[in-house]
Amino acid sequence: MVAKSGDKLLQDEAIDALKTYLLPIASVITPNLPEASVLLGRPVETLIDMKQAATDLAQLCPGAILVKGGI
Repeated sequence: MVAKSGDKLLQDEAIDALKTYLLPIASVITPNLPEASVLLGRPVETLIDMKQAATDLAQLCPGAILVKGGI
């Protein structure tokens, strides 16, 4: 969805569809930090941000969440 460089690999409409249709039925999601930032609409940079991102992503996905990358 988003490269480590921050370049979006999907159009905004596709990201919206991902959030609306796919995440609610996913068993596991593994967003990297740029992807977590896009999904949540805020920067995810620090360890505290990552922990909060995993908690907040649980509102979008009923399954397991592993936020990848970081410090």
